[in-house]
Amino acid sequence: MTFVAHDLLRIDDIRRILSDSITCPDWVEAALTRAPWVVVRRTTPHGTTGKIPVGIRGRTRSERHGMWIDPERVEAHLRPEQLVAMAYRGTSDHPGVPAMALARAVGPVFARRGLMWGPTGSVGFEWASGVRTAHASSDLDLIVRCDTPLPQAAAAEILDDLVQLAHAYGGCRIDANVETPLGAFSLAEYAAASGAILLRTATGPLLTNDAWEARARR
Repeated sequence: MTFVAHDLLRIDDIRRILSDSITCPDWVEAALTRAPWVVVRRTTPHGTTGKIPVGIRGRTRSERHGMWIDPERVEAHLRPEQLVAMAYRGTSDHPGVPAMALARAVGPVFARRGLMWGPTGSVGFEWASGVRTAHASSDLDLIVRCDTPLPQAAAAEILDDLVQLAHAYGGCRIDANVETPLGAFSLAEYAAASGAILLRTATGPLLTNDAWEARARR
């Protein structure tokens, strides 16, 4: 099983996972008890152990904790785009939470271009876990899968469509990132770029003129 950044994992045996960690903030156990889901971080596996780098969400933005878990602890594995195909896991819109309603509206922007997409951040976590996470000021974080090069003009059109939708849904901010086989970059940065862009990879950030080729500089 391959795990990549932004995958959502439901875990078992919370106490064992916590006991395997050297240090954990006090809020982590309560967070995992409330929602036993973690998010895969963008970094390399833990040496030869094969442990998965994950992040744990608390109730506030300041409550974030990174740790490593054994793949045997994974009960379920969802990618952001699977959440869309699974009809949003049965979650419903929340009055006063524009990001949740906006997430249900952006699908056609990508569908008409044949692109797979999915929600990350608070909306993605809520769609996976069923635990209310998004709130009135939440951004809508998205990933767009692009295994082959996306023309810059097409990126600009997609960005324009997303901005127009965001205005229609109360001005909710959309942060869309394009995922290539090598890493991820900002859709907005790419659409406006006249040179190299920042590519986030498992081994660190790189500047590159082609996010689909292995030619890059730190």
